[in-house]
Amino acid sequence: MIPSDHWIQDPEVGGGRMIGEGCHFVDLASALVASNPTKVMAMGTRKGNGSALLNDNLTIILSFADGSIANITYTADGSKAQEKEFVEMFGGGLSASINDFKDVTLFSGDFDKKVKKLPAQNKGQKEMLDAWIEGLKTGKPAISIDTILLNSLATIQTIESLTLGAALDVNLAILK
Repeated sequence: MIPSDHWIQDPEVGGGRMIGEGCHFVDLASALVASNPTKVMAMGTRKGNGSALLNDNLTIILSFADGSIANITYTADGSKAQEKEFVEMFGGGLSASINDFKDVTLFSGDFDKKVKKLPAQNKGQKEMLDAWIEGLKTGKPAISIDTILLNSLATIQTIESLTLGAALDVNLAILK
């Protein structure tokens, strides 16, 4: 829980938790499936001032151009005793879970399970900066402009979906 007077909860400064923080999970989901979002649907709790922009308890469903889907649950109502971030992936008979970016568990077949603990929490910031610098050197961007724009649009449309109670197409044509 972040107090309502914190800068991220100011609609004009921080834009709320979804815009300021939840956007990274849209980016992560897009990177994990290596595809761009095509549709977004969000539902959230109704409490406090009722503003969709400032709702920090929501569930998002994203569909992607390759047919993948992602479910993101973003909540400020959980216990601080639980790890902060948990990611699960499923596909092709394989599964994986990332626990607070400190360890990963890989599952395959009926019984195969491997746990890899990282020496420190790793959210990939160093690798992203390295890719960005390499892109500056080579002229090939680390992330395509379309992916950046579509992920950003999907993040903004999450708030619109909360407000309207409807699924929305993520399409750059609406920007023209």
